[in-house]
Amino acid sequence: MKKDLERMQYQQQTQAMTAKKGEALVKAIGELSKHIKEREMELTTRTRTTEKLKQLFSEKRKIASRDQDYQ
Repeated sequence: MKKDLERMQYQQQTQAMTAKKGEALVKAIGELSKHIKEREMELTTRTRTTEKLKQLFSEKRKIASRDQDYQ
């Protein structure tokens, strides 16, 4: 998606086009940029959730290990 965005931005800067085509391209660039930001935020959230789950499972294993030591 980022490659598409870069290609579209380059096209906007270097090609002559009608005002209508230019506006459509600017709109498409904006929509794609928004979509990329949403996906990046989603991936960041997933990464944080995964890290938190790893921490919780690690704590669970520590607690289970201590419980076995007391038996």
